[in-house]
Amino acid sequence: MVKSRPVFGAFALYPGFFDQATTANPYAAAIEEVGIGAFALLPSQTESNYCGHQWLLEFLQAQIGIVPSAQAEQTDDVMYAVAGMAERLYVQEAARIPYYGMRQVLYPDLTLTAALGPQKGRDKSYLQNFENGVAQWYHIKVTAIQQLEDKVGSYHIADEIRYLALAMPSNHYAGTKAIERIWPVKQVLILPRSSITAEQAGKAIDSPELYYLFQLGRPLILQTAVTHVPLRNFSHSMKLTTLTRLESVTKFAEVEKVYEEAMV
Repeated sequence: MVKSRPVFGAFALYPGFFDQATTANPYAAAIEEVGIGAFALLPSQTESNYCGHQWLLEFLQAQIGIVPSAQAEQTDDVMYAVAGMAERLYVQEAARIPYYGMRQVLYPDLTLTAALGPQKGRDKSYLQNFENGVAQWYHIKVTAIQQLEDKVGSYHIADEIRYLALAMPSNHYAGTKAIERIWPVKQVLILPRSSITAEQAGKAIDSPELYYLFQLGRPLILQTAVTHVPLRNFSHSMKLTTLTRLESVTKFAEVEKVYEEAMV
């Protein structure tokens, strides 16, 4: 199987004479919108400092930063770590150009941690299904995940979630929740709350508010539970991480987030 790699655009270089120090790239709008365009390049044009390659240079610096050096440390230019650079490029919509017939993902085991909703008002079997490892559905407000996507600056993250790490009330640490199971995501739908049944959500609510409805597979059981997930304030239980990172910690505060360097 061929492993696809992120592509953040397709660009042509052409010999064109412009005063790039004072003139905008005529392809700038297309580059911003779809990640396809062109740059005039005349390296031998030395007047006005580097105006013969200024458009290309500024674009590359914005995408990948600058080479660390003692001289660079004295400027305001941004330098990105390799991992952070990959995330920054990937979350740009223009970066999402997969090979034909393939699906482009940055984290094949992207995992969302979240708490189960309060049991009050729900059928008892709803929570029992999660406790017994036979739950098939989990719902969450679209706006809740959008808050994460807004931080990332991209709106495809929900489609990439492969696992849900769902926290339930802890039997060992009062006032907290714990993650013991990881649920594979079979598919995800966006539905008004009124279309999500009592069987799927523990209770029916007649509301037009949009929710993500995740269909769950058979869960994986963590060898060591992740404890001390906040009991209150649902948003504090939400993190984007990976299955690998989640398996390597025992406390929720230790869970390493992904896309963290892209959240600017």
